[in-house]
Amino acid sequence: MIPISLIVLLIVAFVFGAMLFFALVVTPVLFRRMSREAAGEALRPLFPAYYSVLGCAAAVAAVLYAVDVSPASLNANLLAAVAAGFFLARFVLLPRINAVRPAPGTTSAEFSRLHRLSVVLNLAQLLIVLYILVTL
Repeated sequence: MIPISLIVLLIVAFVFGAMLFFALVVTPVLFRRMSREAAGEALRPLFPAYYSVLGCAAAVAAVLYAVDVSPASLNANLLAAVAAGFFLARFVLLPRINAVRPAPGTTSAEFSRLHRLSVVLNLAQLLIVLYILVTL
């Protein structure tokens, strides 16, 4: 039988690796190889899956950690917060960002603000997941 702590570690490592890969490989490569508009169009369909898959993974890790260690443990609660952040981004921020997306060649202050918020949220989640990974 595989220990729950190992399963949690693997899930957290997956979340961290996926977030890092998306931020350091996928996004920069697309923006270097394509126009800004084309890269945005290529990335847009990836975000719902990114947020959903990583949100579910973080939620499973939170539940498993809470069962294995304690529901009151810091890491279980941090994992739950990370999962909530992914679902917030998927079901609240992403639809709002898409609704105010400017036409090609134009800008939108609201789009910029919401996009910046999603980037800050994602960076905070990445740092929290790194902390959890180090403390497991």
